[in-house]
Amino acid sequence: MTSFKSYHRFKDIPHGEWSELLNDEDFFLSEDFLSVIESSHRDEIIPTYTIIKNQNNVLGIVYSQVYDFKNSKLKNYINTSKFNIITRLKSQIGRLLKVRVTFLGNIFLSNESGFKFKEGSFNKTDLEDLLKFIQKSSGTKFLLIPEHYEGLLDVNSSKIKEVNVEPDMQLEVSKDWHTFDDYLNAIRSKYKKRYRNIVSKSKIIYRRKLDSEELKKNAPHLKKLFGQVYEKSDFNSAKFNTDIFQELVKQDQAISVYGYYNQKGLVGFSSVIKKNKILYAHFVGIDYKINETHYLYAKMLFDHIEYAIEKNLKLIKFGRTACEFKSNFGAEPYLGKGFVYDKTGRYLYTLTPFLEMLKPKTWVQRKPFKMSKV
Repeated sequence: MTSFKSYHRFKDIPHGEWSELLNDEDFFLSEDFLSVIESSHRDEIIPTYTIIKNQNNVLGIVYSQVYDFKNSKLKNYINTSKFNIITRLKSQIGRLLKVRVTFLGNIFLSNESGFKFKEGSFNKTDLEDLLKFIQKSSGTKFLLIPEHYEGLLDVNSSKIKEVNVEPDMQLEVSKDWHTFDDYLNAIRSKYKKRYRNIVSKSKIIYRRKLDSEELKKNAPHLKKLFGQVYEKSDFNSAKFNTDIFQELVKQDQAISVYGYYNQKGLVGFSSVIKKNKILYAHFVGIDYKINETHYLYAKMLFDHIEYAIEKNLKLIKFGRTACEFKSNFGAEPYLGKGFVYDKTGRYLYTLTPFLEMLKPKTWVQRKPFKMSKV
């Protein structure tokens, strides 16, 4: 008989149960990584580690996070010609919304799955039982489910509602790109001209890799720079704690943080994780006054592309923000959906009209390449 048990601290999990199904490719589910997330975000999230077993056999593991969903910026996603009264009141809706939710995955890396099941041991019925268990044990009214679960979900169920979310912006690194010049030769003249302008505007800015001690020394400044990005974004969830970098760069050489400087000092930072031939380039901090005049963020994106080519990587995952801007560099959207689950369906029924109004802002997919990269 299948059983579920959840833990909120990694140290409470019976030895070996969480890692039994994992291998070297499962870094984002590893104890090393998730323990640092746990210790660095005690005020933001409650991590939940669920073990699925049949007698003494581990059938699966699921990582999820409980946090308070309170976001006045949600009004930016209300986009409809229907429900005109609600539309006119959308600012108030966003301001008043506050509810504790469970996200099935890592909200800080939502483009990576937060589960692993033993092959052939899990189906849609099992997942329904799992969702009921997680919602009951977490005490939350809703589960937010990323697209990684779609194949196991009964999307026609009255307990599940599909919602639109920002897509993950990804750039496939062509096998023909052996140097950064190869990338530049693949883009159209309009975008080459833009690149030259960015190089010219950002030439006073230089980049330097930061070690753990430098990250500790600059911790307040890193928080301030990330805070500018966090506040400027259209949508905020739990706030990422940049102090985590101090431990992560010591833990794994594939994790790097780069500081960007001008003559006055640190004006930005970018972080990358290189795993399984993929570059994850998500968290940045930016002085937006410098960005306006010196194209700091654009420089960071070009640096990511050059790094991925130098390291012979296959893909760059840029994350779910600034979609149109990132498409100027060749990034394309991958998926763009999520699901809301309520085990009774009652709360979801009430919330459905509002969920149907949630739509990311429209944007234009830019096409910088002369021809298909494939």
